[in-house]
Amino acid sequence: MKILVVHNDPAAGRVLIKTLKEMGYEILLVSNGAEVLAMLTQEPEAVIMSIRLPDMDSFELCRRIREFENRLHIYIIMLSQTDEKSERINALLSGADVLLSRTAEADEVAAQLQAGMRRLGRPTDPDQHAPTNQTAQTKIMETPRTEPPVDQPPPDQPDPARTAKRDSIKISDTTKHDRVLAQIALTNKILTKKDLAEAFTVQLKEKSAGRKTALDEILLARKMITPSIREDLLVAVKRRLGKRFGAIAVQKGLATQEQVAMGLAEQAEEYKRLHSCRRLGDILTAKGVITEEQRDQIWLEQEAVEVLPSESIPSSTAQTNGPTEEIDDINPFALSISADAMTAHIYRRPEASAKGTLEQIQAILTENRIKHGLVPEDQILLYLNDPEKSHDHFLIAEGAPPVPGQDASIKYHFSTDYLIAGKINEQGDIDYKDRGERPRVSKGDVLAEKTPLIPGQAGMDILGNIIPATEAEDIPIYCDEGTELSPDSLKVIAAIDGEPNLTKSGHISVFDELVIKGDVDFSTGNIHFNGNIQIKGAVHDGFLITGGNITAQEIFAAEIEAAGDVTVTGGILGAKISTEGNVSAKYIDHANIKSFGNVIVQKEVRDSKIRASGEFKTETGAVISSYVAAKLGVKVKNIGTDVSEPCKIQIGIDENVRKRIQAYGFRHAEKTKILETLQNEYEDLINKSQELQNQIAQLAQVQDRAMNSRRSLSNRAAALDPTDQADELKQILRELKELDDKVKEADTELNKHFQGQEKIDAAASKLMDEIESIIAGIETIGNEKNAVLKWSEKNKAQALLRATGTIYSGTKILGRRAALALKEDVRNVSIREVKVDESEDTWELAVSKG
Repeated sequence: MKILVVHNDPAAGRVLIKTLKEMGYEILLVSNGAEVLAMLTQEPEAVIMSIRLPDMDSFELCRRIREFENRLHIYIIMLSQTDEKSERINALLSGADVLLSRTAEADEVAAQLQAGMRRLGRPTDPDQHAPTNQTAQTKIMETPRTEPPVDQPPPDQPDPARTAKRDSIKISDTTKHDRVLAQIALTNKILTKKDLAEAFTVQLKEKSAGRKTALDEILLARKMITPSIREDLLVAVKRRLGKRFGAIAVQKGLATQEQVAMGLAEQAEEYKRLHSCRRLGDILTAKGVITEEQRDQIWLEQEAVEVLPSESIPSSTAQTNGPTEEIDDINPFALSISADAMTAHIYRRPEASAKGTLEQIQAILTENRIKHGLVPEDQILLYLNDPEKSHDHFLIAEGAPPVPGQDASIKYHFSTDYLIAGKINEQGDIDYKDRGERPRVSKGDVLAEKTPLIPGQAGMDILGNIIPATEAEDIPIYCDEGTELSPDSLKVIAAIDGEPNLTKSGHISVFDELVIKGDVDFSTGNIHFNGNIQIKGAVHDGFLITGGNITAQEIFAAEIEAAGDVTVTGGILGAKISTEGNVSAKYIDHANIKSFGNVIVQKEVRDSKIRASGEFKTETGAVISSYVAAKLGVKVKNIGTDVSEPCKIQIGIDENVRKRIQAYGFRHAEKTKILETLQNEYEDLINKSQELQNQIAQLAQVQDRAMNSRRSLSNRAAALDPTDQADELKQILRELKELDDKVKEADTELNKHFQGQEKIDAAASKLMDEIESIIAGIETIGNEKNAVLKWSEKNKAQALLRATGTIYSGTKILGRRAALALKEDVRNVSIREVKVDESEDTWELAVSKG
């Protein structure tokens, strides 16, 4: 049994071939799709192919195998590099019998092959599938062309008797097919006269041994030609014999010149598409031009016609005076296509001697469906006419790679991280007075400028397939209180004098300043100010403050929402604080703080819950009975006491971002639900409006018909004689009144419907405004979510806890991937998350001194 193998993994391919050979299969090994098609004439029982081939799409190759002279019986196994469902479906649809993983063991592939043979009802013993001439083929292949037969004298001692015998090979000893093939090979300088003489000698030996072997099989087995050249020769023979067949058919009156020409054209088209073609006789029979009996008779007559000018086949000593015309059926060019189908190079086959033509290059490009990025014809002609480049690989086509898009960007014209929560001086204390320079802007200043995205440009490979470009990402630019957008919506401009601010979600503001000279209490009430708030006193229990940067002497059990920083010179006791910036205080007690910046405490934190997207510091104080989570790590002096409840410290995790993203999800879901409700209501209104429109159209038709009838009756009444035709006139007048009543009734209904439609249209317009507002809100949520995520990604998490004093036993420390509960007190330590096993991705919190 012959198995045709084309494998793109040399190591795996060798193992597979060795396994199949040991099982008794005859292996035909090729390196690309074109050679697979060329070897189909060897009639393999199965084809094993990689799904990635260097010269053509494997699915297309599979289809062409099935189309090649009805090779439906071949069992096809495809080897895939992936396990994608789409590849399995494409493989089966293109004609493959099974798709296996490229990593499948050789014995698994062999077992699948045998299973396939059983399903097709064929014996699984390789020897039972050997063709009748397999023994001859094996013997020929085992005899290299450089090794003379046993009875042949050495080259320096020629055997005259043998030479005479070789030179006397008669035409009657060869078939017409082989004679034409020999003449074409000789004319196109593919073989020498000596090569042909040697091949015909082997053929005669085979014939005398009772084995009939075609000349092309001998040439291929003795490696005088390649599989691709063999296929070209076979097609050329069919073309040459087809022309003679057509001449005989026309001469006998069985076909016209036009019918023969059409048949030859179809034969040429088949060759371009399939690299193979049917005989002209079969084509004319299939078209009903001639019968099978007439076809067979012409073939018999054609076999008797001599084509060589001599009675003998050319030998190594004979001279040929035959025709030397070149034919265009043998294409001297081959094509190399890159794996990504972005480049194609043309080159002359090593065995080809013909110069080649522009048309032959164009034919091979058409055959391989190369249509984009072709070089101009004048460059091809320069290549053809330059002897120094005759065997170079010439770039014949080059695809256009995609041009990636450029993301939008925003340049800020003010410092976006100017306000630090306080500096640590040389003595280790926090200097709350040294907080950096606060920027100020004036009305009309440009605060931010957006560079729009540049869309990507799709590319195209040489086969005409579009290659999508990487999409560019847009960034929205938001302006809040104290700012305005430029007319082109690309700049944010200060609308007032004040302090610029940028939130983590990308909103830009300019804060004016409100000064409260005393406390925030019942004398001031709650404070909502779109700017900075400076409180000279304290914020008392139960009051709410919303603003930009907020400063106070003390904050008690109040609620603070700040777009900037919260700075308290004294303590925070029982407050709930949520801020986009930093929080700094002397001490914190029984408070709940969410900060997207750093939290810095001078003395101690007790019975509180603190979440920071930045760093938590109390390097001179203690954390007692509290929960602290900080993405950028924790630096403290002491954690816990001998008698207090254990603390829980979380490092390297941003709880604020996680909860903010979760909140965005809830808001998105809520708005989406509202949007669905509004869209359903809008569709109901549109349906009602359409119903009214239909009723209005019907009433308008009633009016039109009534008015037409009224005109007709009025004309009849005008023609009547009031005296002689008084009764008829009265009847017409009654009908006219009825028509007038009908028109009036229709008018009334029309007005009602128009009024109803106006109300519906107004309601629909209002709903559409709400829908557009909801859609804009959903988009804003998505943009803000992305902005927060990007901001978070820029700040790399640090799972580090540093304590210069004591961390008491019972303290629980949580990292991103590991946790630790201290069983004893530790002093002056660093605790960080480290990977302990690369292979299993295992982490632990490691405790080290200092």
